[in-house]
Amino acid sequence: MGKSCKIVKVKPLHLGNLLDLLAPETTIDYDEIPIQRNDLDLSLINNDPKLYTKIISREEYNELGVEFKAKIESWMTVESAGRLIALKPANKITFFIYTAEKVEGFMAIFTKGKLLKGLIATISKLLGTTDWYYDVTFNIHENEEVLRREFGNFSRFYTRDMDHELVKNAAVGGIRLEDSPDYRRFLEEYGGYLSVLFIDYGGLEIMLSSSGRIWSPKKEFEERKYEIIKDLLIRLEEIGVLEYH
Repeated sequence: MGKSCKIVKVKPLHLGNLLDLLAPETTIDYDEIPIQRNDLDLSLINNDPKLYTKIISREEYNELGVEFKAKIESWMTVESAGRLIALKPANKITFFIYTAEKVEGFMAIFTKGKLLKGLIATISKLLGTTDWYYDVTFNIHENEEVLRREFGNFSRFYTRDMDHELVKNAAVGGIRLEDSPDYRRFLEEYGGYLSVLFIDYGGLEIMLSSSGRIWSPKKEFEERKYEIIKDLLIRLEEIGVLEYH
């Protein structure tokens, strides 16, 4: 099962430079382990507290964009014989930078948590600025009807932050959810925030999250993900769902 991707957008001023700098074998020390205790043992990481990202591969996808695979170090500690031993586990991630018309600069990052923050920090270090991108979110809560007109009925939805003493979050699935009593109760009576929708895209069930994430459990999505994400971004932009921060 593939990971969901987080969407950001590289600012035009930095796009060309970023594509030039992200060459295979490029290694960037993007952060370091905060050494705050005298008993932190760095011997297993060769006394090097710096955290590194290495670009493993770069592949052009016709005129659609460029796929990158990278290895990013994070850090953790384990306790042994009363000492804290520092480790730097490395994980592989994939990200794609679009160069095609209408989606130029959009970036799909297939990871989350520390590794997502690590990649953002890596590119900030590489470009020498933190002001190189826009965080992209999807305003699905205020565009519910617009999204339904564009993609048809939703197959699942999630709400959060409901104003109810017992029910704060809910997930509902089914057919014609807009006619479901739960749908209106959670959104209107309980004042829930619509945070996730599952739409139909040519027979594929695809998740759109208000945090700016796209995902599908279907194998076909994994095989065609860059084309599908491109089309979704264009359509979401056209109907006013995309927001830039």
